[in-house]
Amino acid sequence: MEVSPVPEPYRTPDQVEGYLAHIFPPGSKFHIYPTAYGWVCHPNLSADNSQNTTQPSEPGQANFVVNARTGAVTVHPSLHPALIGKQYDEAIRNGLPIPGDQIYPLRWRVTLQRTREDETELEYQVTAASLIEPAEPTNSYLLIIGKKTLQPRRSLIEAPEPFTRAMTWARRHYRTTSKWPETGMFEY
Repeated sequence: MEVSPVPEPYRTPDQVEGYLAHIFPPGSKFHIYPTAYGWVCHPNLSADNSQNTTQPSEPGQANFVVNARTGAVTVHPSLHPALIGKQYDEAIRNGLPIPGDQIYPLRWRVTLQRTREDETELEYQVTAASLIEPAEPTNSYLLIIGKKTLQPRRSLIEAPEPFTRAMTWARRHYRTTSKWPETGMFEY
């Protein structure tokens, strides 16, 4: 399958590096490797960032991929960038889900509002609002958490991702503060 030319503004490594500068902390440097559909970006943590070799500078660091067409940034495991690029391109070429989590642009704003609490459980109204255009429908979900088990009353296996993340967020809040939050909001 022939790949169409990469549109602006993600056509060159310099353009990708400029884009990443808006997403990551100041001074972040990357080795940038082209793929058919994007750019694999591996953090360069060494003091001398002038080298752009074919090997990652720091093994064990996550890789990021910038989609050349959309600018969506996904995070991937610390495999060799060539393998990440191959997996990424194969997924797009075959119409499969990207094998990584999108970290930019943010897609959802999730809010939690505690609506009930007793000795054994808590109840939260969870709302997920889309941050992308075109917007996906806003969804609500009733999340009931057992205080002793720290688990939801019903399975989240078939619940949309924002709600499984809400459960994780509420549980993490409890484990770090020993208090269940009244309200909360996070974006991802």
